[in-house]
Amino acid sequence: MTFYETLLTSLVGGTLGGLIGLLGERHKFFFSEKLEGAKFLFSEKLEGAKFINALKIAAIDKRLQAHQEAFDLWSKLSGNLFADDNQQQALQAECAAWWFKNCLYLEPQAREAFRVAYASVRDHKLVVSTAPRNDEGAKQINKSFMNVYGAGDIIVNAVSLPGLSKDAEAYLEKRAKENAPPQ
Repeated sequence: MTFYETLLTSLVGGTLGGLIGLLGERHKFFFSEKLEGAKFLFSEKLEGAKFINALKIAAIDKRLQAHQEAFDLWSKLSGNLFADDNQQQALQAECAAWWFKNCLYLEPQAREAFRVAYASVRDHKLVVSTAPRNDEGAKQINKSFMNVYGAGDIIVNAVSLPGLSKDAEAYLEKRAKENAPPQ
């Protein structure tokens, strides 16, 4: 390579290198600013999620206990759909008293399902005895039945424990049939 070629190569290479370096620094500043903004937003969202999670965990033992107690009372309710009125009234009063003391520990869906279940238990016999014996009547009876029985799965799912097994469902159905009035 001649002297002039070497000089020209050095000048062009140095100038291009300088320009690339200058542009690189400018882009580096631009992207680092964007990266810092994204880090800040992520950090802000993460802290918010941590706060919400901390609130959920704050009373975890009491909340789990409340769901367990609700499930226990629901089990009594579901087994007494066709009990005499005095038994149902006493059980309904027990559920209402418990609900007022513990409802805030239940997840919203479990809270509502439990309230509907204990409020519906005494009406079920009436619905069964007065519903017309056709498709519409069957829908009314099924809806009334699910107002009570549907609460069990909702309470269980609210604490993310496994739902009822098929054996447990069969047992509860058998128990309900045993307590059903003769036809």
